Amino acid sequence: MAPATEHIFAHVLPLIRPAEKKLLPVVSRFLKQVNTLLKDAGINAIAVVGGSIAKGTFLKDDHDCDIFVKFHPSYPDEKLSELLSLALESLLPERVHGSRDYFHIDDKKHNLRYELVPVVDISDP
Repeated sequence: MAPATEHIFAHVLPLIRPAEKKLLPVVSRFLKQVNTLLKDAGINAIAVVGGSIAKGTFLKDDHDCDIFVKFHPSYPDEKLSELLSLALESLLPERVHGSRDYFHIDDKKHNLRYELVPVVDISDP
């Protein structure tokens, strides 16, 4: 890469990328909380980060954090949203209707919106 390009990247990237050291621990704590709620509800599922945060391509002013809640395949597909709703009840999620309902939870302190999407955990698509 040319020195001029490197110079531009060195100045621009800090402006568009948030400090990972600040964001990732916040997301990690939230994931742990969701996984504890799932376990306490007796639901065989695990929450994992997806989207731009999982890929390391998130931007400074992009305040969405995609979280996929992977349910064991033994759960009927049409029950996933309802099960997730029950587990998340104490977090007061906003239910978003779609082909499968998913949930928003806003973290105003960290200016983040978590989007929790229930999916079937399949190992061999």
